[in-house]
Amino acid sequence: MHWLCYDQQSPSVLETAGAAYDATIGYNETVGYRAGTMQAYKPLKASTLLELPLHVMDTALFYPAHLGLSSKQAEASLRRLTGDAVRFGGCLTINWHDRSTAPERLWGATYRSLVQDLERRGAWFSTAGQAVSWFQKRRALGFETNCSKPEGVRLNVTGLPDESLPGFRLRVHQGKSWGADSDRAEGFVDTALDDSADAYASCRMNG
Repeated sequence: MHWLCYDQQSPSVLETAGAAYDATIGYNETVGYRAGTMQAYKPLKASTLLELPLHVMDTALFYPAHLGLSSKQAEASLRRLTGDAVRFGGCLTINWHDRSTAPERLWGATYRSLVQDLERRGAWFSTAGQAVSWFQKRRALGFETNCSKPEGVRLNVTGLPDESLPGFRLRVHQGKSWGADSDRAEGFVDTALDDSADAYASCRMNG
C-alpha cells in the first residue's frame, strides 16, 4: 500500500477484500528486515493471506532525508542483502521506481548493477504474486520420516509443485565439528526434491 500505510487491522481488512497477499511490511526510510525475515508468513490476524516482506526501496537508499547514499554505497548495501538471501534463503523483495512524475531520479545504474549481481547468483526473478504462489506451495509440503537408518532420515515428500514454479531443495545444516577439525566452517548440503518425492538426508551427530 502506498507510503507503506499499515496497522494491526490491515491483514483482516485485506483478506476480507479478497487479497491473497500483501507486501507492505518494510521501511520508508531505510532498507532491511522490518519483519525480521525474507520468508513469506501468515500474519496473526489472517487466515489465508500471506505477507511478503519488503526489503529495499530506492527512495530509502538515495533520498537525502533518508539514507542519502551514493551509488557505490547503495550497491554495497544491496550486496549485503543479496548475500543474506543466498545464505539464509527466502525472497528479496524490491520496490524500484523506474519512472517519476518529477525529473527522472537517475538511479538506473544502481538498479542495473543489482540485477546483474542477482543474475550471477542464479536468482529467480518473479512477480510478487509468483513468489507468494511458491511460498504457498512450500507451506503445503508434507514430510513422512523413516528413521530405519541410524545416520539419516528418509523423507517422503507430498504436495510437490507443478512445473510452472521452481522446485524445492531440502537443506541439511551440518554445523561445526568438535575436536581435531573444530575450525571447520559450518556448512550445509542441498538435495533437490524432484518428482520422485523421495529423499535421503544424511545426519551426523558430533560428539
